Amino acid sequence: MRTEKKDSRSLHRRIQAINLACFLICAAICFLAGVSTYSVYSNELMQRQKNASELLFSLMRMSMNDVVKFSRQAISSEALQNALSQIAATEGEQQAKARASLQNAVTFSIGVLPAHVRSVMVRDVYGSDVYYSGLTYDRSITEAVNRMITETDASGDPFWHGWTQNGNSYLIMTRTVREAKNLSLRTIGHIAVVIDIRSMVRSINSEVQQEADDMAFWLDNQCLYRGALCPDDPGADDLTQENWQVVGREGKKYFVTYVPFLQGRIRVIKYIDYGMIYQTLWRSAGAIFAGMSAAFILAALLSRKLINIVFNRLDKLTEAVKDAEKGNYRVQVDSGLLAVNDEAGVLARHFQSLMEQMDELINQKLRRQLSEVQAQNQMLQAQIRPHFLYNTLETVHAMAVRSGNDPIARIVVSLSRLVRASYRGDALVSLQEEAGFVREYLTIYRIRFGSRLDAQISYDPEDDRIFLPRMTLQPLIENSVQYGVMKKTEKGLIRLGVYRRKNRVVISLFDNGIGFSKEQIDYYEHLSTENVREIHGLANVLLRLRFAFGQNVDVRIRSHPGQWSNISIAFNGIAESEGGQHA
Repeated sequence: MRTEKKDSRSLHRRIQAINLACFLICAAICFLAGVSTYSVYSNELMQRQKNASELLFSLMRMSMNDVVKFSRQAISSEALQNALSQIAATEGEQQAKARASLQNAVTFSIGVLPAHVRSVMVRDVYGSDVYYSGLTYDRSITEAVNRMITETDASGDPFWHGWTQNGNSYLIMTRTVREAKNLSLRTIGHIAVVIDIRSMVRSINSEVQQEADDMAFWLDNQCLYRGALCPDDPGADDLTQENWQVVGREGKKYFVTYVPFLQGRIRVIKYIDYGMIYQTLWRSAGAIFAGMSAAFILAALLSRKLINIVFNRLDKLTEAVKDAEKGNYRVQVDSGLLAVNDEAGVLARHFQSLMEQMDELINQKLRRQLSEVQAQNQMLQAQIRPHFLYNTLETVHAMAVRSGNDPIARIVVSLSRLVRASYRGDALVSLQEEAGFVREYLTIYRIRFGSRLDAQISYDPEDDRIFLPRMTLQPLIENSVQYGVMKKTEKGLIRLGVYRRKNRVVISLFDNGIGFSKEQIDYYEHLSTENVREIHGLANVLLRLRFAFGQNVDVRIRSHPGQWSNISIAFNGIAESEGGQHA
């Protein structure tokens, strides 16, 4: 006993050691996974910053392209083209009228300006200007725009210029307006669009819901705009045209994304504090590590507790098994262990059930032995009774023969054979012998009913591998006679067949009697020792078949109340030949 207890505790310690080793291995794996996750998260964070920057640059490029598209639509409008062409081709009063119509054409052609477009100026070939919005009324900006217009070539392509004044930075696009009428393509004026860079950057940041002002805008090596979060010296000379890079500015590191466009004239640079990125990474890594540590500590405590619970339950079950080994089949497993729903509880309940069944079987065996002794005594006493009955039937038969009453004589012979068969002690008889009982029984009823009864039994007389409980078929025929022929005035029809289907024996009974109700069908198809109401007729046959061949006896009843019924009983059996005979 002590050795077994020691072995159980030793197993307990070994499992705890294995659990600790598994925990340490999992911790190491998770640490490596955490390092890998940190690296992946770092790259993902960098990629996110890069993607955000690319989105900003794309929106800025789209804003500038919108300005180019807007200017193209303006100079292509028929009203603006006609007004500039008339100014270039006329003098005096007609030219004055053309200038007046130019003002209307500019207003009509341009419409609503984006928020970051401060002003649009249209200039004719004689140097007169028409303004849309008021920014270019500032003389210094007007002069700068006029100077930029003179630097614009006659190709009609947009040209970009930078201008700073009083802390404000502007991006100015100029292009030549060429006459589209008759494809002359002569110069008839110029158009200039003034863009507030700060307003454009704020508008783009608002679209992507970004509040950080960390962009720098360069044009022709001139920094036109520098965000509040950019370094004081956001030089761009040392930047390469890579997707992203880390550069040092004023003692700090910045994660820089850099996109040049317009053949490198314009460079947009986004500066992100490198320390802020890694501060975010380390905070995330610390949170992940703390969460993993807490989870592992909790998992270790829970696993230790679960192991103790499992072994305590196994110890209780082991004690019960040891009691059973001593012959105590009435052992009671701990009630707490029986109440749980895990594997230990299932084992305990099965063990308790097994012990109860073993105790019941032992008691049944003792009762059976006692019953057998009583049955032997009763059998010895009952052997005297059949002799008196046989002698009486022989006397009746002799009297019927002497009086010339052949039907009575035949009935007595058949009845005598049936009584003799019923007193035999064999549990199972062959199909041929059972069919003989049915023929004797039908002899009696054919004499009684005459032509009103048409009954046949079909089976294979060569099949010697089908055995049935004694008097199985006769109660079925009797049931059909009592509830079929005797209940109706017309001719009674009964067909009893015994055949095999694969490895199962099938008994099929058809009659044209009063049939079964739905309640009767449900009762017989689900009959068991628990719900049986009366043990005779069909119920008796079904219960004896289940006793002989087990519970795998299937019953199916089809019936048309008042017209016919068909009973099919199938159970396990073996047969190998085919054929038939009618009795």
